[in-house]
Amino acid sequence: MRQPRPNVLFELGWFCGRLGRGKVLFLCKEGTRLHSDFQGVLTKVFKNAVTVPAVVGQIETELKASRVLDESAV
Repeated sequence: MRQPRPNVLFELGWFCGRLGRGKVLFLCKEGTRLHSDFQGVLTKVFKNAVTVPAVVGQIETELKASRVLDESAV
C-alpha cells in the first residue's frame, strides 16, 4: 500500500485551510492510503496516468461543479 510523502500531506492540508475543502481536488494513484483527516476532500483515483482522457474529463467535470474552473476556460 502506498502512502503520500509528508510534504504532499502538508501541502494538501495547506490548500484545504487556505481554499476550503470544497475547492481542493486530490489526485490519488490507485492503492494509495490517505489519512482519515482528509476524508472530506474530493479525491479522484487513477490507475496508471492522469493524462488518460477519461480521467481528464472527470477532473474537468469536478472542477466545473465546484466552480474552480470557469466554463469559458476550457
